[in-house]
Amino acid sequence: MSVDPLAEDFAELTTYQYAGNSPIANIDLDGLEPWPHLSPKVRKKIVQGAKNVATAIVAGVFAPFNMIANTHAAGNTTDPATKAKFQEAAKENAKEVAVDLMLLGAGNEVFGTMKGMAKTASKGVNEGAEAGVKVGTTLSKRERLGKFMEKLSEADGVSNPEDALELINKTLDNVEDAYSGVKKNPNAASMPNRDDGRMYGILDDTFVKKHKDGSLTARTKGNKIEIGANGSIRILSKDGKKVFLEKPGITN
Repeated sequence: MSVDPLAEDFAELTTYQYAGNSPIANIDLDGLEPWPHLSPKVRKKIVQGAKNVATAIVAGVFAPFNMIANTHAAGNTTDPATKAKFQEAAKENAKEVAVDLMLLGAGNEVFGTMKGMAKTASKGVNEGAEAGVKVGTTLSKRERLGKFMEKLSEADGVSNPEDALELINKTLDNVEDAYSGVKKNPNAASMPNRDDGRMYGILDDTFVKKHKDGSLTARTKGNKIEIGANGSIRILSKDGKKVFLEKPGITN
């Protein structure tokens, strides 16, 4: 006997279900995840989207080297304007590096738009899925992750876990409202996998663990989030080995 490897990602489904409880709309190839019947047109769009994401990730490989080069150049110039130019370039490179690391730990999130489109695309809703591709190209998920990390880093700190959770959700909602092209689903908390092309924050306590010292640990599909009793925020890879963001809290 062993635990279903996808139990955490599909907490709302019993392990005895088939094809996400939608056997007419979906198929189940390996007993793990439901997969819909897709029209050739939607399938072609998904393949092209995957190629675009792969190209962006490959381009991001050069970001660390560019960051080192720009940092070195900034340190070697005495001209204030030139120094500021290289420092700003290095800062942008650093953001790219952080996003690329997050992509490695959150593959499901990166392909969320395509995966969500696939999971909802079945007979009668293929047109909606195709429309989802078009509106989802406002900004790619990779770019929106970068915006989220940037905005969360720049936001004023908070002094308790509850405000920290609210800050994370509010920041993500603002980014998604502005750049995803997908309207927020008011019933997202009960939506299977929440894959509609939009990223959602921590909507319920199912994957939030409260500790005796007042701190919290939350888990998403691709990340682990540690929130201190003073409102500090750390976003890590799911295994906790990589840190993508550290934001201090406020100690009263």
